[in-house]
Amino acid sequence: MDTLLERPKIKICGITNKEDARVVSSSGADYIGFICFEESKRYVTPEQILEISEELYENVEKVGVFVNASISEIKEVYEKSNLDVIQLHGEETENFAHSLNLPYIKAIRVRELSDIAIIEEYKGDPNCRGILLDAFSSKDFGGTGIRVERNIIDQALIICSRNKLNLLIAGGISQQNLKEFYSLWKNIYAFDISSSVEVKPGLKDPTKIYQLFDEYHRIHSSS
Repeated sequence: MDTLLERPKIKICGITNKEDARVVSSSGADYIGFICFEESKRYVTPEQILEISEELYENVEKVGVFVNASISEIKEVYEKSNLDVIQLHGEETENFAHSLNLPYIKAIRVRELSDIAIIEEYKGDPNCRGILLDAFSSKDFGGTGIRVERNIIDQALIICSRNKLNLLIAGGISQQNLKEFYSLWKNIYAFDISSSVEVKPGLKDPTKIYQLFDEYHRIHSSS
């Protein structure tokens, strides 16, 4: 992930089929997320990831999302699926992430401001491609649509900027409020979007995808 930005990037997460991958890729997504956590309704196998990836443009990076998996499991899926980046979305420690020796994004599921202090632990790791802020939920590890509080994002940006780390935001981002997110955090690395463009978990809505990217390109061209 390059830190020299022309615009915030878009990551669409929870892709489970070829048709959704085709729509998302052709609309202009920079990253596509595959859920590699078997308890998720959006889970896909390594074989499915390979098949779905046939529909992706070459410039779209494939992110595999893991929750408290072992290093050996992550590496096996990474190789079988031909992933580009790993996303650690559980309680993995900074030592675990460093030991992985693969390009990764570390998700922090925040409940309060003090939760983001851990960002400092990832500075200087060349494999750390970014820090993802997602709102904590006791029911699910992601894709809940719950927003992270504004003051937490603001402070995380300061910490990431000081430590030369990219910051991604997830939670509650949609076509309806994208302009708000963009205007507040236009220097964010990427917006991570899932549930707001779904019919149900694991099935995207093409109309919502197109509307989201139409709004995104309109905002960017006028900024």
